[in-house]
Amino acid sequence: MFCENRRASSGRSAPSVSRPIVSGLHVNYQQKDPAMNIMSLDAAPQVPVPFDARVMHSDGPVEVIHILLQPGEGVPPHDNPFDVLFYVLEGCGELTIEDQVRSVAADNLIAIPTGTQRGWKNTGSDPVRLLVIKLLGAN
Repeated sequence: MFCENRRASSGRSAPSVSRPIVSGLHVNYQQKDPAMNIMSLDAAPQVPVPFDARVMHSDGPVEVIHILLQPGEGVPPHDNPFDVLFYVLEGCGELTIEDQVRSVAADNLIAIPTGTQRGWKNTGSDPVRLLVIKLLGAN
């Protein structure tokens, strides 16, 4: 399998799922220092989807979402009216882009242009953690 030769996971446990739901897409940060906003994963608001997704940053033209996919979980194919970057933090799985399926693993960055169908599936035996960086002001 593609993932077996990747470096070992960080050993971090999966975060609990008892966090607030995002009512809008603006995040209130724990720290009010105008020079530095820090958002911990534990405090990040949950996105109302059937997998673990947390809003780490949402302000202006950029939104950052942390996604945790357990083995067998996935993100259904969809597109967006903005460019997206995915950075795989941990684990491995399959990313479907239009009609092509690609294996991806930790330390991969994938750029997806506006309007492109894509979907994720955790095909491994360990969780997949990834950052979704939405470039809302790019178009």
